[in-house]
Amino acid sequence: MAKRWRNTHVGTTLRGDGTNWNGGIDGRWIYKRLTLFGEASLTTNGRLYGAIITGGEYQFDNNNRFSMYYRYYSPYYSNHHSASLGQNSQVKNENGLCMNIQLTLPWNLSAYGRVDMYRFPTEKYQVAAPSTGNEIYLLLTRPITAKSTIELCYRNKERGRNTYQEET
Repeated sequence: MAKRWRNTHVGTTLRGDGTNWNGGIDGRWIYKRLTLFGEASLTTNGRLYGAIITGGEYQFDNNNRFSMYYRYYSPYYSNHHSASLGQNSQVKNENGLCMNIQLTLPWNLSAYGRVDMYRFPTEKYQVAAPSTGNEIYLLLTRPITAKSTIELCYRNKERGRNTYQEET
C-alpha cells in the first residue's frame, strides 16, 4: 500500500508591526493513481481569517488525467507573501471550483480543458456587489515537426462588472 503524507509543513510568519501573523499547513496523500491535496492558512487582522484550497487528481495513465480543486479565500484574509490559484490578483475574497482534463487523442493530438466557476462574496474593483463568473479554456495541440507544433485554442471568460447608464 502506497499511502503516505508528503510535503507537510507548519510555519508562521510575523509581518507588519508584529500584531498580525500568518500560519499554514499543507499536505498531499497518494494512493496508486489518485492524489489528494490541501492547504489551509490563517491570518489575524484583529480577528482570524482563513484561506483553504483542496482537491485531487486521478491519472488514468501517464498521459491522461483529471483534476479538480475547491478554493475558499476569506474576503479579509491578508498575506502579502502568498500566491495561489484563482481569478484575483490577491489571495482574498473568492470561492471557486475548477476542473481540468488532459487527454492524448488519436493522430498524435493532445487536448487540455479547464472549467473554472467562481464567486466573489464581497465587492471588488469595478464591481459594487457580490458577483459570480466562469472561465472555459480548451486547447488542442499537434506536433508538426520536432521543433514546431500547431495549436487551436478557445477561451471564454465571464465575470460581473458594474454597468452605467447615461441619463437623458
